[in-house]
Amino acid sequence: MPPSQNTSTPSTPQNFRATYVSTNTIQVSWDSSWNANNYTLDLAYDSSFNNILNNVTTANLNYTFTNLTPSTTYFIRLKANNNYGSSGYTSISVTTLPIGYT
Repeated sequence: MPPSQNTSTPSTPQNFRATYVSTNTIQVSWDSSWNANNYTLDLAYDSSFNNILNNVTTANLNYTFTNLTPSTTYFIRLKANNNYGSSGYTSISVTTLPIGYT
């Protein structure tokens, strides 16, 4: 018999969080998802993600969004992907710092 293959979609990423925030930068990180090959992040102004500002796929467990607007709330969602599909999304909202914040 040939070895069994795992044909499951990945689990939803856990512990999704902002690890660094400045006036124009947000860095996010998360824990590895079981059976994931890579991760997709969407950045938007609205929690419905109707107007996605940035979409990126990475194999890393962190990502840094740059060139953002100070004092602005952004919504970021994350899902894990593999050859068989994607996990559900997990999301957070993060507000960049105002100009002059020290």
